[in-house]
Amino acid sequence: MSAPTRKAQGLQTRESALQLAGLLMLVLIASGLAALFAAWSMDRLHRANTAELTAALRMTDESRSAQAQFKKQVQEWKNLLLRGADPAARSAYLEAFQAQGESVEAHLAALAGLAAAAGLPETAREAKAAASAHRALELQYRAALAAGKGSQGGAFSATEIDTSIRGLDRPLEQQVDRLAGQIVEDALRTARRADETDAARYATLEGFLWVAMAVSVILVGLILWRTLQPSGA
Repeated sequence: MSAPTRKAQGLQTRESALQLAGLLMLVLIASGLAALFAAWSMDRLHRANTAELTAALRMTDESRSAQAQFKKQVQEWKNLLLRGADPAARSAYLEAFQAQGESVEAHLAALAGLAAAAGLPETAREAKAAASAHRALELQYRAALAAGKGSQGGAFSATEIDTSIRGLDRPLEQQVDRLAGQIVEDALRTARRADETDAARYATLEGFLWVAMAVSVILVGLILWRTLQPSGA
């Protein structure tokens, strides 16, 4: 074999090696991009699911807090009736009653805001309706207290006050309990849906990556086969 022929074969070999390296680099870049896309897609879905679940948990917390604070407010009312004959004690229990009521209002307002931000207008309306019902109930309680203090020659009549408003808190209590229970169920459904979408997206991307790797291996094999073919083939 003459020197020019060997030189030409050497140049052809280097050219083939460069082509092989370039094609392999393209395959590696494509595989890397596929992996980056899969990671980005999972991260995006995870962030969206986390935000939705966080909102659901915050709404659950606010609804449960409103529920608990209302029960405490009713208990403060009972304390007022049982121990409110003394004006100083009555004033203290009335302040506690008012403080609990403000807490109920704050939690219901926060719940309505979270529900509206989460795209749940029905839940927001129910929270606002509960807040309106709560304010109306407080007015009835205060009216009954004012009337009871003025009856029987100005004496404090716990029995008369209790009789006049007995059972008025039940509808609101049931309304708040129902709202809290519904939000808890919604939060559980949100958690299950997040798990399902995460699993489905993972399965899809896993299949995509396997296909990408298989295509890469096939391309590398074809490139190697083509490169190693005798020059006269």
